[in-house]
Amino acid sequence: MRQTVRLLAVDLLTASNAVRDAFALGSAELAARPAGTSAAAPASEVVVLADDARFEIYTTESARQGVYRAVLGTVAGRLSQAELAGVRTTEAIGVAAAWHLMHRLVGANGPTGVRMLGALDAAVVRARSAGTLGRELAALFECAANAGWRIQSETSLGDRSGSPAQHELDWFEVERIIEEELVTWQAARASQGSLQSVPASRLDPSYYAAAEPGSSIRLKVPRLASLVLGAPLERPRVVA
Repeated sequence: MRQTVRLLAVDLLTASNAVRDAFALGSAELAARPAGTSAAAPASEVVVLADDARFEIYTTESARQGVYRAVLGTVAGRLSQAELAGVRTTEAIGVAAAWHLMHRLVGANGPTGVRMLGALDAAVVRARSAGTLGRELAALFECAANAGWRIQSETSLGDRSGSPAQHELDWFEVERIIEEELVTWQAARASQGSLQSVPASRLDPSYYAAAEPGSSIRLKVPRLASLVLGAPLERPRVVA
């Protein structure tokens, strides 16, 4: 069956203290999220990547509803309806999700570089132990890790002693590396049957968006409760 990566990201930088506290899961709870999903929805793929800035769930299109409820149900139960209504979330599909993951390794917010690679590895280990690291997400996270290590070894990004010109060149190199790893990821998916069969020699940056219509779409999802509870949530009324 053809799969598509789906990302749900919860923005914690602008969240209230109550929301940040609800999502501040310890290592044991983070390990339990994929395990709980595996029990509730067997054969579902899910990797949870979390830090102080974001709480991100990577899954597949076919499993997303069950995964969101399994992973976020307990967290949502810690918040009032008014607090849930204010949680900012974003969904990304396919290449947009992969692009976001790889750019987290060099982003301006949160841990980057080797620290981010460590968080990536820990998330993969948790998912593998829980049995939720399937072929789709394994291929994505392998290419993301490759992109991170290549950025560390092939550029001087993060070296504050470099000149502005060198930093600009480094960013060009970063984009090249990420584009190459995105192509590698799509080649792996094609070989697994997740995408239509296309020779790797024909895969280029223009192919991976065209091969999967809608794969570069980012969707704003303003209501977290509707994802978790399966029902619309009434926003609090503002009374003058």
